[in-house]
Amino acid sequence: MRHIRNGDLLGHITDTWLTEASDALTGLSAQAPEDRSEFIKGNGQIWSGVKAAMAQLSHQKCWYSEKRIAVTELEVDHFRPKNRVSGSALPHKGYWWLAFEWRNFRLAYSLINKRRTDSREQNVQGKGSLFPLIDEATRVPDTAAAPTDGERPTLIDPCLSADVQLLDYAVEDGKLVERFTSHQHQLKNCRAKKSIELFHLNEGTLIRDRHDLYVAIRHSVRRVEELEAEREANGILTPKQEDDYDQLINQIGQQINAAAPFSSFARACLKQIGDLGWNTHLLTTA
Repeated sequence: MRHIRNGDLLGHITDTWLTEASDALTGLSAQAPEDRSEFIKGNGQIWSGVKAAMAQLSHQKCWYSEKRIAVTELEVDHFRPKNRVSGSALPHKGYWWLAFEWRNFRLAYSLINKRRTDSREQNVQGKGSLFPLIDEATRVPDTAAAPTDGERPTLIDPCLSADVQLLDYAVEDGKLVERFTSHQHQLKNCRAKKSIELFHLNEGTLIRDRHDLYVAIRHSVRRVEELEAEREANGILTPKQEDDYDQLINQIGQQINAAAPFSSFARACLKQIGDLGWNTHLLTTA
């Protein structure tokens, strides 16, 4: 997961869209509670209207998993669920007043946005309409539009740098893990663990794709180190070796660049091998 500066979305949102979203909220507010869900469903063009712009912010990648897929297959997730909240202490019909609020939009791979059974893990994962809070007593009621500043979500928000820092990688396994153990910081560990589960971040195909990337990077690193040893032993590389070296560095640089799929995982792979000089420099410049 990489930090997404969702405030940059404003540069892509037109005045026409903002007016349409505002008018939709006015219309929604006039609906009876039992009619709100149908009204929201009938105005899905509002959030789908900014999906392409959201994809530009993440280089066509899911904001949670960094998986790159066609924009048509990405979905706009309402970080705070718009129609209902599952698992809340009291029945909650959702944060309906945020249904058309761009600050509540996140871009998600469908396996993350929907509750599904993972055939590999044999359990149900995915965010769906779940939105756990650290303190359920602070949940804003669904009776009227209200600020949510007093809530502290359990789930990690890719739009907050401090939240993204709660995740780490077991690179050899291709998995996301909690950065902090429960002994180091119980709350941070709990938030990361719950986010990995509900966002389905260790879904089978994601693990496979990350592991394949790990293998590719390790192969490139070994070849770079062989060439570095050649340079050390002989004081110079042949023109062909210099060309190979540059191509390897360029390839790794592309893999850790923010535009690449799973780039934060790729950076973790390169960092894990320790300070070899060239890799540390690459991590600070790519």
